[in-house]
Amino acid sequence: MEAYVNVLRSLIFGTCLLLLTRMIVSGIFRIYPWFCAYILAETLRILAASQVSIYSDAYTTQWKIASTVKVILLVFVVLEMYRVALAGRPALARYAQRVAKYVILAGALFSGLMLWLLGSGGSVQKSPVYHYFAFLRTMDCWMLVMVAAILWYVLWFPVRLSRNALLYIIGFGVFFLSETVHFVVLEQLPLYQGRYVSSAALSVNWLCLVCWSVALGGRGGHTTSVIGHFWNREKAERLNALLDSINDRLERLKTPRRAIA
Repeated sequence: MEAYVNVLRSLIFGTCLLLLTRMIVSGIFRIYPWFCAYILAETLRILAASQVSIYSDAYTTQWKIASTVKVILLVFVVLEMYRVALAGRPALARYAQRVAKYVILAGALFSGLMLWLLGSGGSVQKSPVYHYFAFLRTMDCWMLVMVAAILWYVLWFPVRLSRNALLYIIGFGVFFLSETVHFVVLEQLPLYQGRYVSSAALSVNWLCLVCWSVALGGRGGHTTSVIGHFWNREKAERLNALLDSINDRLERLKTPRRAIA
């Protein structure tokens, strides 16, 4: 099992390099810059982790740095996903991004507060790494809710998006779900069960990277299509009318502010 996990990590590293090359050559990095930055950070993290022993202090240091960078980039990736998914309705996009910022900030404050409250009590003193791990775990769960919300929007509402946008949003939803489940569940399991979870999560991540490397930015990448309620045209039209109505109301709410300014 250990050999299989090591092979998977090597495959993920190589596929990340292939995906970065494809995004640069096709120009996708200009459209989804934060997604490209996130993949670059993941590539550098794997490279740095392979250079040091897992039992050394250097490994802990690089893990802290890499995790912090990925959490920061994840915030911008989520906001970018909201921008892409709601591009056809600019007022709704601005409102959703504003709400997402407040929710993410609330999540960070809540995670820090819970860490302070739980860490300050008890007779057993936890290590700083344990506290940092707990903070990241809470933040990942919070961010997963944000990713699930935009994923639900794309899959439920009849939103017309390009194939590249659909691959980006749906693929990242699956990718981040597997990472979060791996991160949260791993600590709760014995070592032998944790290895199976690690191999499953890494396999899913690698498949997502392969799909992006093969299909993202290729021919027909800008062809638009609809997923949500494609099986029910009448309901799809009603949902589209609802979204247009909400977007118009938000646009009218903003207009007086411009007039006053």
